[in-house]
Amino acid sequence: MIAISDREIGVDIEKIRTMKNKVIKYALSEKEFESMETIDDFFKMWTIKESVGKCLGIGLTKGIKKIPTEPTKHFMGKDLTSLYTTIEGYALALTYVGFDEVEVKVFNETVNTLLS
Repeated sequence: MIAISDREIGVDIEKIRTMKNKVIKYALSEKEFESMETIDDFFKMWTIKESVGKCLGIGLTKGIKKIPTEPTKHFMGKDLTSLYTTIEGYALALTYVGFDEVEVKVFNETVNTLLS
């Protein structure tokens, strides 16, 4: 995934696949775990957490369960918005600093097409 912006952003992409329950419980807060109905729900929350960590430059070092999956004010001193979609079995998340609306264009191109 490629993202270009004039503000702090973070992105993540993951192939949606089965996961062990212990991995899911490790990554999600109790409230998030209880709200999860499908594996797609897990990957939405996981990719958002990853994109938040990348946006803030902290990775998952602050504890993955503490990283928010909803728009939030003042997480580590920043207002954050996360966007999410799926394309052909992949979960994609983009997080940016702020609450204003941004323009996002999604292109689904293969590597071979991009290299031609």
